[in-house]
Amino acid sequence: MVIDINILIADILKGGRYEQFIIEANQSQLADYGQDVKGRDIKTFKARGGQVYADYTIKKKQKIGQPTDHVTAFSSGKLYDSFITKAQKTFAEVTANKKSLAQFFENVDKSFDILGLNEENTDKLAAMLQVDLQKDIDLFIEKTLQI
Repeated sequence: MVIDINILIADILKGGRYEQFIIEANQSQLADYGQDVKGRDIKTFKARGGQVYADYTIKKKQKIGQPTDHVTAFSSGKLYDSFITKAQKTFAEVTANKKSLAQFFENVDKSFDILGLNEENTDKLAAMLQVDLQKDIDLFIEKTLQI
């Protein structure tokens, strides 16, 4: 018997725990840090000086208690609520509602890649995967030796 590591990884990634981690980590990158996948600080088109938002957006966000020192990509919550993961053979893809993404990118340069994990979160995911992958390999070997 042969172990296909890619199939094992894809199966593990389909587990709810990993999907939840990926989505929450991606949302945190935006909500807590205002950064895209590459770690770049996101700014809106109308931001001036050291600000990330236009003056009127800052006032609006202050009224509803949202941070104004970084772009959160959270206004109505529709974009965040639409995040899903799709396990592929060697990776997990994060996607979101196209309409919500289009609305976000009306105010932000499309060069910002907001869907996916930054390096730090990718490393955390890899560490989590390593543990479960080792368990699956050990189980496979145990079953194979019993035959």
